[in-house]
Amino acid sequence: MSRIRLLAAIAICLFMTSGQPILADKLPERVIVVLHSYHQGFKWTDDIARGITEVLRQSEFSIDFIHEYMDIKRRWDDEYKRLFVDLLRYKYQNRRVDAIILSDNVAFDCMREYGNEIFPDVPVFFCGVNYLDPAQIADFPLYTGISEVADIAANLDLIMHLQPQIKKVAFIVDSTETGEILAGHLETQRKRLAGRLAIERLTDYTFAELEERLRNMPDDTVVLWSVFFRDSDNVFYEFDDGIKRVTKASRVPVYCLWDFSIGHGAIGGLLTSGYEEGSSVARQTLAYLAGEKISNIKVRHDPVTVPTFEWEALQKHKIPVDLLPAGAIVKGRPATIYQQYKWYVVGGITIILTLSLLSLILSYMVNRKTLQITIARDRAEAASKAKSQFLANMSHELRTPLNGVIGFTELLQQTQLADMQMNYLRNASLSARSLLGIINNILDFSKIEAGKLELNRVKTDIRSLIEQSIAAVRYSADKKNLELKAELPENLPRCIITDPVRMGQILINLLGNAVKFTEEGSVLLKLGFAESGDSRGAFTFSVLDTGIGISAESYRRIFEEFSQADNSATRKYGGTGLGLTITRSLVEKMGGTLKLESEPGRGTCFYFTLNEQYDVSGESDNSAQLPVSTMNREVSILIVEDVSLNMLLLKELFAKLAPAASVEGAVNGSEAISKYRNSPAKLVFMDLHMPDMDGYQASCEIRRWERENNLAPAAIIALTAGALSGEKERCLAAGMSDFVTKPVEPATLMAILQKHTV
Repeated sequence: MSRIRLLAAIAICLFMTSGQPILADKLPERVIVVLHSYHQGFKWTDDIARGITEVLRQSEFSIDFIHEYMDIKRRWDDEYKRLFVDLLRYKYQNRRVDAIILSDNVAFDCMREYGNEIFPDVPVFFCGVNYLDPAQIADFPLYTGISEVADIAANLDLIMHLQPQIKKVAFIVDSTETGEILAGHLETQRKRLAGRLAIERLTDYTFAELEERLRNMPDDTVVLWSVFFRDSDNVFYEFDDGIKRVTKASRVPVYCLWDFSIGHGAIGGLLTSGYEEGSSVARQTLAYLAGEKISNIKVRHDPVTVPTFEWEALQKHKIPVDLLPAGAIVKGRPATIYQQYKWYVVGGITIILTLSLLSLILSYMVNRKTLQITIARDRAEAASKAKSQFLANMSHELRTPLNGVIGFTELLQQTQLADMQMNYLRNASLSARSLLGIINNILDFSKIEAGKLELNRVKTDIRSLIEQSIAAVRYSADKKNLELKAELPENLPRCIITDPVRMGQILINLLGNAVKFTEEGSVLLKLGFAESGDSRGAFTFSVLDTGIGISAESYRRIFEEFSQADNSATRKYGGTGLGLTITRSLVEKMGGTLKLESEPGRGTCFYFTLNEQYDVSGESDNSAQLPVSTMNREVSILIVEDVSLNMLLLKELFAKLAPAASVEGAVNGSEAISKYRNSPAKLVFMDLHMPDMDGYQASCEIRRWERENNLAPAAIIALTAGALSGEKERCLAAGMSDFVTKPVEPATLMAILQKHTV
């Protein structure tokens, strides 16, 4: 009996000393399914998930919470919806679930439609549901949560408080479900603020169109960014991609409504927080698990916002910090010197500590300045790289169709046509070449800016070069009944050592400008020559016209890029305003100075002098001046070109230039290698930018195969619509023999044929 009493006493003591932990360990595991409308990695969704997870992990309950992602930003249609619901039904058909947490509208709508079937009698807690209408859950007694309210009214009032001079707000919102809900509330604000603040909705745009619109916003306008995840082309953008592009393109301040948009150049505002919504809905869920009735947990309808702003954006747009709401968070605000070194003040600064503090401050300033310089350099290099890539893409995309337009119009001019048809065709050819000139000017301007423009000085027939320059503008002069002539000295040498392409560009630009701004009278190209000894001479080129003239105060402005003497001239005569800028830079590159003399209404004279070597007897080295003829030599040619129009053009040109040649085509690098291995061609005209395998890879592979089989190398001619510095060198490094830019001229093709079929 005594043993039984002892065992009973021990059991009672163990029970009393162990207490609550034993009961807690026996609490059953709770299963919570978190259903997100969007995808993992989307910051709004990740913030909600983080808020939910942090609250649930701190709970006394043992909780198994499962995050499901619907990924509707990327796809949401009836078929996808059916498959997703079937997956949930199959996954949870035999599993107990204690609570459902929903984030955003689509998950909310989906559960109202199918939730009772998939999770019968399971309470549902939602967040991120925009402007919840109580009628939406009137028939769902187990539903409660957080109504997401983006406080548009408060933000508009805040904008007017911070920038009272603003007259208009451009509200960026897409046409997704969230976007349409916001747009509906925007209409209410438009009525409320009528007469005080105009509101424009920006929705039906591609992102490129939206950026262009933002670049032209007037000064009395601000931008309010809400959501723009899917543009009018149905292209999806992550939150940070969109806001970065908007702030970069906008010349006026950009405000936002959600905290995930801060930190990318936007000023901020009264921002809705995904983390706060996730934390709040998780606390509601825990209250239910602790025994609170679902009917007592009311829906939260007030905005969950935090006044948050970005320091750099406030400084950029000169918005005083003291105007911000009380308790505002200013991100990126630099700490004051006092805050950084407060403990020095508290401890009492001695002479030694003062010197140490000065040293620390100087070191900090140097390091910060070094960091700023490094960041500025990296940004400049990135901008330069982006600019070069843009110009390369622009050159390729514009020159490729121009190659076909110019080539086929020239071929068509060689056929039998009526006079009117020939006139139309010449106009089309002139327009295409004018467009090509604009493209070349832009690319030249980029090269000049980068200091990468190089001259190719060769022996050039100066009279022939002048004739070609005058011929280039003859048609425009004839249309205006202008007298176009050249005046050359009797002692002019036959050849000058210069870059014929750039010299021709200078003369054509000056002659073209003279013809453009002359309505009646004449345009004269005058060349003066003075011997200076040792086969060198001073060549003075002058272009005189009887046109509108230029006022003295406009002299400086006409040499600035994208400028003309009078803005009205741009509207009347057209042009990019780059011609004289490039011309002046080319003249200076050759060692001269472009000058002008003019009087309004009495004409203009542009002139410059170059001190160059000359040759009185030799033949010109300028291959571009060779006449276009035919070659009857039998030669095998392989054309590698993925654009069918350009392939047809090249075949037509070779049929005229080399009728005895055998011509075969390949649409990409892989096919070119296969055809070359079966039947090696003498000449390979290789496009550089093709799908599957580009021209660089194909050329390297052809050279490797030639070496392995001890074959004489073929002449591989690069064909490219790009024209940037370094591309020719890259082609030669890949084993190519020559380099031709599009549009391809017949004379250039003939020169290549003669050069590589000797």
